[in-house]
Amino acid sequence: MGEFLTTGEAAALLGVSKPTIVRAIQRGQLRPALVTPGLHRRFRREDLLAFRISALSFPAPAPAAPAIAVELTGRAAQPAVSSHEVHVPILRAV
Repeated sequence: MGEFLTTGEAAALLGVSKPTIVRAIQRGQLRPALVTPGLHRRFRREDLLAFRISALSFPAPAPAAPAIAVELTGRAAQPAVSSHEVHVPILRAV
């Protein structure tokens, strides 16, 4: 059957706080495998790992916007007109 984990152990396994585990139970997102006579909750490791995948997964970040090249003068670089043209940054004395 496997080993049962306490609420604190479940929180540590998932990298969340104990109150987060309790909220997930209250919202019906997570169910303990066992409740002791003293009303302590126990969880199966497999259930917690499945919960982590389904409820704690975050969507992939959106692709980053393309960067704009900036010359050392602080002005935006102009796109090259031909493939042979080379842009050299202009250095100013401070």
